[in-house]
Amino acid sequence: LRYLKLNRGILAVSLLKASISLAATGAFQVIQVRLAEQVYVIGEGGSTSLGILYAVVGIGTGLGPIWARKFTGDREQPMRRAIAIAFFVTALGLMITAPLPGFGLVLVGTFLRGFGGGLIWVFSTQLLLQLLPNRVRGRVFSTEFAFQTLMAAAASYVGGWGLDHPALGITGMLWAMSGLTLVFGVLWMLWLALNQRRVQAVAG
Repeated sequence: LRYLKLNRGILAVSLLKASISLAATGAFQVIQVRLAEQVYVIGEGGSTSLGILYAVVGIGTGLGPIWARKFTGDREQPMRRAIAIAFFVTALGLMITAPLPGFGLVLVGTFLRGFGGGLIWVFSTQLLLQLLPNRVRGRVFSTEFAFQTLMAAAASYVGGWGLDHPALGITGMLWAMSGLTLVFGVLWMLWLALNQRRVQAVAG
């Protein structure tokens, strides 16, 4: 924790997984079960529709970083910018899903959510691998995992709580998640801009 306190750039990257888990991933694990069981029921108790949702998330999560890496390579700044874009892609996926426009469009939204979330997950890991010295790498990764686990647990709880309140429900929760994802995306962009100004000031 002392290392992260002294190296705020590393801290910002190490919080990316926690951010996306809190905003878009943790609660959706709960929501997609409700979607399959009560809204888009395919198979016994929605088992087939749930399997389809998981499959689409997996495809998006895998394709996101693979596709983006063709443009970024292992270059630090392009990867940082790609993460910013990924927050907005994730938010777009949640926005498409929120009105529950039909199973096909829900799958499109789910794919985009997985696409953006997978990119953030993989690229944040790659950045830490490139930036961290060997002596602290294990401790920083374990701290990052702790942050992510705590936020995923909190989001899952809030997701279940929201589904039990008619004022929110599935649609309300998804809109709230998309808004929070946008907030994290804007914060990441502001951090990048501030960091760029510092670099330019030092260079100047």
